[in-house]
Amino acid sequence: KDMAIRIDAEASLETAGAPRLEEGRHELAVGGRKGTAALRFEILDDASGKRLGEGEKRFVLGGLREHDEAAMAAIASEYAARRAAWTAAPADGATGAGDAADASAS
Repeated sequence: KDMAIRIDAEASLETAGAPRLEEGRHELAVGGRKGTAALRFEILDDASGKRLGEGEKRFVLGGLREHDEAAMAAIASEYAARRAAWTAAPADGATGAGDAADASAS
């Protein structure tokens, strides 16, 4: 099974409000380049907080590698630089220095 949802026998779905998911236990099992992950959650009535049921999503992972701290640091650094550049961009859609040069040439 990739995903399973179980509704509690005493839960009344007819009278329940909007459902809300709440994080449960998680599992990760790694064996060489393959692994499995399980994400568990509870289904609650958003208004009352009453438990309606539970669920589990399973994943199969492939192509796993050893953690490389230097490679991850480079990815995090690149992400931070791109995010900083994006948040610093003008709100009117101008792209920066090139726009000023284009405007003076016309």
